[in-house]
Amino acid sequence: MKICKKLIAVSILLVAFFVTVTAEEADDKNAYLLSVISTPENTLAFYKGYSKATEDTASFLRRQISLTDDAMEKSMILFLLGVFRDDRSISTLIENFNVRNPMYDMPIDEIPFVREFPAEQALIRIGMPSLPAVTKLFLKSQEQAQRERCLSIIYFLYGRGVDNQKSLLFLTLTLEDEIDALEDKEHQALLKSEIEAFIRQYNEGNLL
Repeated sequence: MKICKKLIAVSILLVAFFVTVTAEEADDKNAYLLSVISTPENTLAFYKGYSKATEDTASFLRRQISLTDDAMEKSMILFLLGVFRDDRSISTLIENFNVRNPMYDMPIDEIPFVREFPAEQALIRIGMPSLPAVTKLFLKSQEQAQRERCLSIIYFLYGRGVDNQKSLLFLTLTLEDEIDALEDKEHQALLKSEIEAFIRQYNEGNLL
């Protein structure tokens, strides 16, 4: 209850600041954005009061993520880039695909609003424009866990508005030609086996 009251109060202050900050100098606005990503509570408050971000807001956050080594700050930035749904952020999300939210096991406001891998969450929010980059990552990645997460994103994107079996069919047909075009036959076989395993998991009821 105390956390909720605190979030409401912070939200009101942040929304008021966001409305007036456009008239301030760029340095003041950037300082405000740094305060937004400094804690999960501030990020959540900003998100609840968010209406529309300007390109310079997303651009600043994309630059900032390369300047911080703090996994929590990176996670908050990645989450917000997804909220903005700006496809110019896709390359940044791919570059930070493995960033894990250290606060994932300590949810704010009773739900883990920022998922374990926030770049994955953001790419899904952006939707189909992220598909080529996620597909490319799946094809070239040397990490099995990373490839499995790529498959989950592709499956989810194709699953919007269709039944799950059609989503699996779209996933298979989309990746088949891409995999066949690879020169490394061993890698081809590996990727195909992972797709088969993914579909088998679904058919056995092990996919959410």
